[in-house]
Parts: sequence; C-alpha cells; structure tokens
Amino acid sequence: MSLVFGPDADLDLYVTGPSEETVYYANTPARDRGHLDADRRCDAPAPRIETISFPAAVAGRYRVGIDYPEDCDDGRRNVPYQLVWHAPGAEPRGQDGVARFGRFDSRVVEIDVGDTGP
Repeated sequence: MSLVFGPDADLDLYVTGPSEETVYYANTPARDRGHLDADRRCDAPAPRIETISFPAAVAGRYRVGIDYPEDCDDGRRNVPYQLVWHAPGAEPRGQDGVARFGRFDSRVVEIDVGDTGP
C-alpha cells in the first residue's frame, strides 16, 4: 500500500492487517512482518510517498487509515492524496482522496486479500 501526497502536509499511512495489528511510523515492523519504508515528513521532497508492505500477506481484510497531523507552513486544511495498492495476484488499484487537517480517517478503504496458498 502506498500513499502519495504533495508538499502541503505531513500525512501518515496506517494499515491494519488480519491480525488486528496496525503498521505505522511508531509500529514497524509488526509481528506479521508488515513494515513502513519511511515516514515522509515536511522536510522530505515532493512527491512524498509512504509505503507499507507485507512480504508474506496472509488472506483476510486489510484496513487503511490516513492521518493529517501537521501542516507544512502553507495553511491548507484539505490536501489531496492518492492510495495505490497491489494485492497478490491482482492488478494495482488506486483511489484518490482528500485529507483534512487534524483528522484521522481510520477506515479510508478496506481490502480483502484472498487465500494466496496452493
């Protein structure tokens, strides 16, 4: 799962897997090996991309959340973003959205990953 956003804000990506453990900047890697590649903050060049990967994704529901905790000096209250995800055996999918300052959207999208076993 990747979160792509511009220079206007510090957005944070959260993904909760079937084990109900959430991967985010303060909990990486998780017990199920989900991990955040890097926490992109206001000092990172744009476009900013945060990616959470599950190298051995298990079947089940994955819930994606986005937090907008910090404005990057321009006073914007609504910031566009794009989510892109790659479920095993499926074409990449995307979804555009708008993050609102000071708001944590804990359920932006839910993705059901099918049984990836033999």
